[in-house]
Amino acid sequence: MTRPLSVPTRSGFMLVLAAATALFGASCGVPGDSRDRPLTPSEIAFKPQPEPTTTTTSTTTTTTTPPATTIDPPVTSTALPPTTVFIAFPLDVFWIDGSAIRPIRRTDVEATLASAVEALRAGPLFSDTADGLRSAIPSADMIDSATVQSGTATINLAPSFLTLPGTEQTLAIAQIIYTVTNLPGVGLVEFRLDDRPLSVPTGAGQPTRGALSRDDYVSLLASETPLSSPSVNPTTTTLPERRRGGEY
Repeated sequence: MTRPLSVPTRSGFMLVLAAATALFGASCGVPGDSRDRPLTPSEIAFKPQPEPTTTTTSTTTTTTTPPATTIDPPVTSTALPPTTVFIAFPLDVFWIDGSAIRPIRRTDVEATLASAVEALRAGPLFSDTADGLRSAIPSADMIDSATVQSGTATINLAPSFLTLPGTEQTLAIAQIIYTVTNLPGVGLVEFRLDDRPLSVPTGAGQPTRGALSRDDYVSLLASETPLSSPSVNPTTTTLPERRRGGEY
């Protein structure tokens, strides 16, 4: 025969609950107290643990880029030497100073037959005329051509030379002779007209045909003129013939 379960009554249930509570309180060390109150620290059986602290470490990586190294090219200072023009033999061109002839040295022109004739054709520079110098050769086409062979220069004159007064002819011939015989290798000068021998006046005013030298016109040289001694060496130089109008 099955025995029916007995359901505890309310008062019995409460007694069971009170007994269990008392038993639990005795095991936890909490003194029994029927009143509702907050627990004291001594009644807390465990020690509260501090909340964990979260530390966040931020690591920043800094990359330092070294500055670019620029190598400048070496600066080299080179002092250029002064420009010096060396002339093998300077050119002395003779101009008229009053009633005499006087040389003017051209240090920037090499003494050759061509440069000498061209200087006589061109006439004195402005600086020369400012010093009162002039030329007895009035036009560039008065000297047609010039050659030199075996120390003797041959100057071919134009017909316009015959239109000059006698004194001017003498000064013009003296200019040509002293300018040309100051060149290396030239000691004598003879004159032609249209490729025929021409008689020209000497320093004394006497017409002379053939080769002439400085000695024939020394009386026309300015007294203070220092002269260099030209070297007379056999040489041959030909100056291109100049046509009328100053063209070659």
